[in-house]
Amino acid sequence: MDGYIGEIRAFAFNYAPDYWVPCNGQLLGISEFQALYAVLGNRYGGTYPNTFAVPDLRGYAIAGTDNTNQLGVKQGTESQGLSEATLPAHTHSYTPAYVTDTSIPPVTANSSTPSAGGYLYHLVANVTTSTKGTVVPMYVPPSVTPVALATQAIVQTGDSGNHENRQPLQAINYMICTIGAYPAPS
Repeated sequence: MDGYIGEIRAFAFNYAPDYWVPCNGQLLGISEFQALYAVLGNRYGGTYPNTFAVPDLRGYAIAGTDNTNQLGVKQGTESQGLSEATLPAHTHSYTPAYVTDTSIPPVTANSSTPSAGGYLYHLVANVTTSTKGTVVPMYVPPSVTPVALATQAIVQTGDSGNHENRQPLQAINYMICTIGAYPAPS
């Protein structure tokens, strides 16, 4: 299979043909692959004068080079941790809702002044650190004692955990040519 030394191709099978190696970041000996080293150098890793690395394209999308994307530089991440500081500014819309205990007949919250026994609550999500996560009664008739919401109804979310950050993808093998025509500039 003819190729240029240092050329990268996509293959739909899971083995490297003759004169090609997987782009998996592996270290190669400079003395064994002198021509490929002459093309790549230590751009992708390794320790001169003994080893150099081929690109590691496992789990990475390929991007063309420009002022933002420099040759050989990895960017991005497969997962991203979120915290309150990394969330964009946003608001939560208010949708009237009600809760009752079994001793008070249910009353739908479809007006700004529900009849006796109706409760409107709003979860304060992003006001201040001292009120975040607090249930604030928006309307409680004066003659009725509010009923606490079930603990399952108010739960903390996020917890600064990681979330998947990759675009939809289909995995394929990338290989780099180790023996072939030397890529001379035109």
